[in-house]
Amino acid sequence: MAIKKLSILFLKDGFSFCVAKDSELIHTEKVRFEASQETTFYELLSQKLDQQLYLNQTYDEIHLAYLGDQFNIIPSSYFEAEPDAQKWLEFNAEIFEGDSIETTELSAYDAELIYAYPLELKEIIDRKFKGAKIESASALFINSFKLEDDKAQIFLNIHTNQLELLAFKNQGLYFYNIFEIATKEDLVYYILNSFKQLELDPNEVEVYYFGGDLEEASLKMLMNFVRHVMPGISNTTELSYYTELQNLS
Repeated sequence: MAIKKLSILFLKDGFSFCVAKDSELIHTEKVRFEASQETTFYELLSQKLDQQLYLNQTYDEIHLAYLGDQFNIIPSSYFEAEPDAQKWLEFNAEIFEGDSIETTELSAYDAELIYAYPLELKEIIDRKFKGAKIESASALFINSFKLEDDKAQIFLNIHTNQLELLAFKNQGLYFYNIFEIATKEDLVYYILNSFKQLELDPNEVEVYYFGGDLEEASLKMLMNFVRHVMPGISNTTELSYYTELQNLS
């Protein structure tokens, strides 16, 4: 019997999802929306989830991920010596009442990623997908790479209003952050500023991008300043739904 799988990525401006039957991808979709004075973001999210035909079916596997800015990455040895996830997270992010705090291993880099997601999202998931765990989208992106080359490389995961920027150097995890972006100028600014802060040469370092929200105008602007910019994979669907598909594997 075929195994039906669902993978959803929750973002600050909506969600996207993939449906697979065994290893065959049968549906992908991105849903974006904005809150209003009458309806909160999470009320809209709950409504949109209920309205989606594919999200009201039965699945053998349900995989969920959330991309949020409440996270911290620390060496595994530090966390083993002081395994207080909330304490470590408070160094880098504000925690709100009711937030769920989780940890996940970045096994290739001897590090722990500590993350949180809001109570409102947890309540929606408990109602809609009872028992499903919310993974860190950041960890899925970072763990999808295992570099064996000493040269520096940058990987971008570009969403409508968020940019994940991941840098490796000397076979190690060098930098990871999430930036809020509203325009192509924002996108280019954060990338160039990261090059500057990390002391990397935009004429030498290769940049690979993922995600389906990189417009051609943004790509052209970026290539005016960074010489080596290329898609991370050639398949456009896999490129556009990279995180969601990582959560299915």
